[in-house]
Amino acid sequence: MTKSMYRIHLFKWTGNFDASKYRSYCLENNILALGWSPYEYGIENIANFKEYLTSASGEWKDSAFHTAINAIRNIQIGELCWTQIDGVYYLGKINDTEPHYEYNKYYPYIGPYRMCVWKKCHMDEVPGDIIRGLIGGKTLQRVGGEISRLYSEFIYDGSKSKINKGFADLLHPIDVEDLLGIYLQVEKGYILYPSTSKNDTAEYEFMLMQKDSKKRAVVQCKTGNTPITDNSVLLSKNFSDFDVYLTAIYGDYPKTNHPNIHIVKIEELDIFARNYREILPRRIQKFLEFTD
Repeated sequence: MTKSMYRIHLFKWTGNFDASKYRSYCLENNILALGWSPYEYGIENIANFKEYLTSASGEWKDSAFHTAINAIRNIQIGELCWTQIDGVYYLGKINDTEPHYEYNKYYPYIGPYRMCVWKKCHMDEVPGDIIRGLIGGKTLQRVGGEISRLYSEFIYDGSKSKINKGFADLLHPIDVEDLLGIYLQVEKGYILYPSTSKNDTAEYEFMLMQKDSKKRAVVQCKTGNTPITDNSVLLSKNFSDFDVYLTAIYGDYPKTNHPNIHIVKIEELDIFARNYREILPRRIQKFLEFTD
């Protein structure tokens, strides 16, 4: 059976309880808890998960509940689950075979749970699709592709199933911006204006100036399946005296001969990263280590 990987929002929504207290309880006691407790309806005398299902089916009709219940039942022993609490990331490995439920008078809102062993992770270790996957979405759901799952196993227990592909799959949008910005400075002689990377426009990520020609440039990056064709030509018109550098992990590049538009393919950035890894951010170095 092919392994899956999950992510969970541990008590993302507050109720008549201290959510931070419940999150700490989950981490300290190595459990992955859903919430959706019958205690919300004053029901306490439930002894196990089977009884919980009988009781809960009459209380919650929404699809979100059933999606979460199906997910917590389907997680297999040994599979991984990510969560994020106040900017800190945790990776857990499931070590039981089925969900549990019992009323806890000190933590009555826990709801059904699985046993797992949580490991605190530095943000530099978190794959880009996991960071994105923890923004919004359902309480508990599958997340990440095969490369991300293998890398997470590598982070969790040092698994040696390293592969020589998939570098781009691990990158966060900010990683791509960093990589392209460093590439342009090292290979093309540009100087980056740091303040422009904080702009709130969707047109470009940052602005640079070429040291020799003094010509300015702007950069646009796309990750996920978003094509870069949408506004690149418009960008070159709005910045007619600028060079425009484009890169995308997936999707299409513009079909244009515009002299100011320059495409830097992710394969080129991959080669550059391996040649200059010592000057790259730590998280990109770790992705390179895994995909060597």
